[in-house]
Amino acid sequence: DERPLTECRRVTDALLRQDAGPALQWCERERHRLAKLRSPLKPQLRLQHFLALVAAGAAVEAVEYARRHLQPAGLPEAVAEEARRGMALLALGTRTSLPHASLLDPGRWRRAADRFGRD
Repeated sequence: DERPLTECRRVTDALLRQDAGPALQWCERERHRLAKLRSPLKPQLRLQHFLALVAAGAAVEAVEYARRHLQPAGLPEAVAEEARRGMALLALGTRTSLPHASLLDPGRWRRAADRFGRD
């Protein structure tokens, strides 16, 4: 059965196009397996989607998304810390030279695709 491989390719391609939607849908379908593995994949993808909204200048949508999906109490500590840094970017602007600007590095999408392939 080639369906899992085809889906994996489709999701990975979407991540490389900076689209977290298909990966988040996959995470929802596989939430029990991911929970069993204690995988941080879903919160990391949610963070990546939030950062894409910040980079696009969609401040209102980014804040609403963060309120729904990035509450610190429900996140792994590393993701919560990056979410806090992402909120600082949202407040200070994406053209800042602060270390937080590294959160907008396009290479993060490649790393998200690699994480998806592992999980």
